[in-house]
Amino acid sequence: MLALTGLTFVASIAGSIHCAGMCGAFVLFACGSSSDSHDAVSQSKASILRSPHFLNLTYNLGRLFSYAALGALFGYFGHVIDLTGSAFHIQKLAIFLAGGFMIFFGLIAILRIKGVHIKHLAPPAFLIKTVTAAQRASLSFHPTSRALVIGLSAVLLPCGWLYYFAIAAAGTASPFLGAIVMSAFWLGTVPYLAAIGFGTQQFKKFLGNKASLITASLIIVLGLSMILRGFVIDTAAFADMEHQHETPAASNNRQNVIDQINKANTSDLPCCFDGSE
Repeated sequence: MLALTGLTFVASIAGSIHCAGMCGAFVLFACGSSSDSHDAVSQSKASILRSPHFLNLTYNLGRLFSYAALGALFGYFGHVIDLTGSAFHIQKLAIFLAGGFMIFFGLIAILRIKGVHIKHLAPPAFLIKTVTAAQRASLSFHPTSRALVIGLSAVLLPCGWLYYFAIAAAGTASPFLGAIVMSAFWLGTVPYLAAIGFGTQQFKKFLGNKASLITASLIIVLGLSMILRGFVIDTAAFADMEHQHETPAASNNRQNVIDQINKANTSDLPCCFDGSE
């Protein structure tokens, strides 16, 4: 689990440039403080709540809550998939499916980077309508409330990058662990999105055009690590299941064979006597 969380965090940092393209405008909108009051006293009292730092914090906390909730939801879906697989004697089905999808999407991303034309899936219309309605409603809110609403609605954006890691959360087959994975994803996106809120974009200059290839490669590595983890868990579970279902007679026979082998190793075999005794 630690390896999955760590890889998610690293991939999220590398791919946060993608987040800038999807969420950059929303960050600027969330962190922009309107000056609707001309009362110097009221402006002084509200200066902290209207500061870009506080609005940035509020926006990102809203994203954290919504991402963790999404991870918990997908973790529950993964648990249901595992239960379904167990009914057909397939152990840890969710982690194998999630790993396979991660590898598939990573390969698709690399092919697109290399110039192969692969059609993008259109996002569901209801998601676009919901996000648009939330943005319009937040125009009349206090800057702090506006930043929170925009952060909470970020999970509804049609972002394939976000849902790659939601699939990874499903692979945990646990609402709690799914929330942890998505929290690690959120943490990796914070530095770059916060930098946008403060008006700096140094990370993009550091990675440049290599960012997309790096992130796609990390997605594949993450998928492979999930499948490997699934095999380790499945092998351990199979060995434990064999041990639990072993009958007392089988256990005694196995022990007798071991005793006979040990006895043979400490005594001379009949073929080794020279007949002089």
